[in-house]
Amino acid sequence: MNRRGFTLVESLIAATMLITAISMFTYVIRSAKFYGRATTELSARFNSARQVMEEAKRVGFTDLPSLSNSQILVQPLSADLFLLQTTGTVKLYTLRSKY
Repeated sequence: MNRRGFTLVESLIAATMLITAISMFTYVIRSAKFYGRATTELSARFNSARQVMEEAKRVGFTDLPSLSNSQILVQPLSADLFLLQTTGTVKLYTLRSKY
């Protein structure tokens, strides 16, 4: 029997496999973009928190209220606890050490 070309079933199976592969590839690309953006935002927040921590270490616990400016908000919560907040959503709590 001389068979030339593909049968309808073979063509449908090949088309289904191709569509599945394309949809999987699209999903992977969309996921990579989403997680790339999330990582960038998290990295920016982490760097902002690091800058606040470095400033707080430089100033010292007793002088923390003087650290408050347009980018860093310092709120005393108790005698031994301060809340340091950046203009973004980064909140850091610092507690005076008893030692």
